[in-house]
Amino acid sequence: MNCGCCDSSNKDFETAHVDSFSSDFHHPMPTVENTVVSDGAVYSGQMVGSIRQGQGTLKSKDGSYYKGQFVNNKYSGSGHLTYADGAVYDGEFTDGKATGQGTKIFSDGKQYTGQFSDDNMHGMGRFSWPDGRSYTGQYAIDVKHGTGKFEWPDGKKFEGQWRDGKQNGTGQTTDAQGNVSKGVWENGKRTS
Repeated sequence: MNCGCCDSSNKDFETAHVDSFSSDFHHPMPTVENTVVSDGAVYSGQMVGSIRQGQGTLKSKDGSYYKGQFVNNKYSGSGHLTYADGAVYDGEFTDGKATGQGTKIFSDGKQYTGQFSDDNMHGMGRFSWPDGRSYTGQYAIDVKHGTGKFEWPDGKKFEGQWRDGKQNGTGQTTDAQGNVSKGVWENGKRTS
């Protein structure tokens, strides 16, 4: 029995079949090139025509440096970005922005590991300070927002609700000796 794909009487299918293959054969494959970009940046990596596509490195005019995947000239996929101020981000990118899981180490030694969206800490994550303080919980556009736990190096901690970067709602504190106190906070101040 004939499947129809090779039947010369089935001209429409035969043409569509050949066209789909011919477009694959004529699609330019990524090539490795070195290019100086017009804005003073230097790119080295895979390209399709004049589009950065695939693995590459980009040193920008401002001194920032990116190594990782590109899609349509933008950081996309896994990558490593060193900012001009010395901060470093390792993680996922979409459309040129930190989006997905990643770690950012700020130039002053602070560190955030967790979810990002459009270059913002957004979702679950852990932020730590060089002096030993840490916050583990939810973020919304770079601020503590949702449920989270803030800990100090001496053993004190706050666990509870946050809004716009401040304790807001129910929560509990634990002092350095382990004593627990439950209460309600509003705009960063305990109300009960």
